[in-house]
Amino acid sequence: MKTFFNYISEKALSSEVQDLTVVTTAKKLKVSLIIMLIAFFFSPPPIEKLTYKFWLNDRYKAFSEQINGTYKSGDYDIESHESKLSFRVVPSLIGKLSFSNDPQTQMIFLYIVQVIFGFLSILVLLDGIYKSTNDWIYSKLVVGGLMLTHVGSSFFYDVSFFLDGFPFFLMILAMFTPMTILSALFLFVGFWCDERVLLGGIGIVLFRNYRELEKIELWSFIFSKNALLFLLSAGIYVGIRLWLTHYQAIDIPLGSSSGVGISAIWVQRNTLPIAQLFTFEFYWLYIFPLLVFFFQKSKILASLIFMYLVVAIGLTGIVMDVMRSVNYLFPIILLGILIYSGQEARKRRNEIAFFGALMNVLIPNYRYFVHFFIVIPLPIKLIQMYFETGM
Repeated sequence: MKTFFNYISEKALSSEVQDLTVVTTAKKLKVSLIIMLIAFFFSPPPIEKLTYKFWLNDRYKAFSEQINGTYKSGDYDIESHESKLSFRVVPSLIGKLSFSNDPQTQMIFLYIVQVIFGFLSILVLLDGIYKSTNDWIYSKLVVGGLMLTHVGSSFFYDVSFFLDGFPFFLMILAMFTPMTILSALFLFVGFWCDERVLLGGIGIVLFRNYRELEKIELWSFIFSKNALLFLLSAGIYVGIRLWLTHYQAIDIPLGSSSGVGISAIWVQRNTLPIAQLFTFEFYWLYIFPLLVFFFQKSKILASLIFMYLVVAIGLTGIVMDVMRSVNYLFPIILLGILIYSGQEARKRRNEIAFFGALMNVLIPNYRYFVHFFIVIPLPIKLIQMYFETGM
């Protein structure tokens, strides 16, 4: 292990004077592809679903009906994911580009789009973090480590078609686009992928303000153009939803009977903390330099950020897919990564980034829906399939 750290340290010190012209677009594309393949290696889709004939379950059927314009939420059990798709229309609009009415073709098309979004997300993250830190090694390590968590696996593992990769990609674009109005637009479109983007949008406002504002203080954050445009886009979204609910009778089931509510916290009381912890694995530690930094700048602002985290993490317990909900806080993790890069010497931060990425490799990639299960890496999955099919 010490040899690994020494290698990373030497590489970091040798790159101390690098500038933004060193890393070419071709190199960024190459590294993005490598990181994507590594993420795919550790979080491949359940290949048996792609090897054998797809079955037409309710998830595929519901999305296909949305794409074909025949979807009715009341046709599905109120506890199911399928009954809650009424306002998650962007993936289905993209699904129309498959130019097919066949559910299997439409779902495979959406999976391919999500994988492409995963590659583009890695590319945008690499480019954005590198331009913020001017450290190519650090950028590769932290982005690679992030793609080994639940967030990264959402782009490649998901053939159950929760399609979280769609809003995640839009959130990443909203974080790194130089245009505030475009950031608000990406978020607005993201709301129509999953309403939990509202939860993550606050983290995006903090992320953009940290990069753009000259002075870190409470009122400059609250009345920033990022915050005001986020509130405007969120207000328009909520207004449209209320109008659709009131005048078009379009709604989604809520309450304890539908698996959404305070009662879900009690049902999951024994597994909830560990599910939240495993979502970002080792990367939760980047929260600490974030809170220390803001506490030194503005105690009130730091307290509000801490309250946001506590409330947001608490709210993830009111649904049964806790880890999917916690994922929407990844902008805060990325903000912590940027802040830490400015607090430590390059050698030290690259050692920590390497250790964090390594820990995310060693910690199994868990997914959770009432019960835990482990995402099986590609070689083990192929061996498992070999013995199960008697090949």
